Amino acid sequence: MLFVVGAYVGALFMLTSCATTPDAKPASATWTAKDYSALAVGNAWTYRIAAQGQQQDQTITIDAQDDNGFFVDNMGGRLMQRKAGVFDGQRFLLEDPLEVGHKWIAVQGPSSVEHYEIAATGLVVEVPAGVYKDCVQVRAQQKGRTKTGEKTLLTMEWTYAPNVGLIEMKQKAKVGTQPEQVGMHLSLLKFAPSGS
Repeated sequence: MLFVVGAYVGALFMLTSCATTPDAKPASATWTAKDYSALAVGNAWTYRIAAQGQQQDQTITIDAQDDNGFFVDNMGGRLMQRKAGVFDGQRFLLEDPLEVGHKWIAVQGPSSVEHYEIAATGLVVEVPAGVYKDCVQVRAQQKGRTKTGEKTLLTMEWTYAPNVGLIEMKQKAKVGTQPEQVGMHLSLLKFAPSGS
């Protein structure tokens, strides 16, 4: 499942935490996708990843910026800021305008289309690293089928904070008529900007 792996890696790299910073814009300011990423060599985020009853902590560090302008992390993830938003080389993970209801798609193949939407703005979100204001939530969904033909729906929810990036991610899956199950939950433990 390209969507699961690609979105997960992209989300991990976007883990540019959501801490309150002294240069934050006032709540009345207009935020853009660029404001929700902290792409700089040396920035590091530590996350707690919970899946299938187990959990582990993982640190993502931006190691370099390549010749094409992508910031590359220690897990091989790549992100860059473009005029329209934050791009991972295959899709926009966050796209302007940051308005509830704004939608975009990413076509990964003939039967693989990812549908993205700004689900919420102005959120106050608490994760182990702290409480963050003016957060934005993106919801992405991809429909599919199991080998036996049952319909599936994979839903990813990313929550970003200004001047930090991704602070929380939830992956959910629904198969046929079964109840939706949470497959993975990622939350920010610590953000260490370059030079700190």
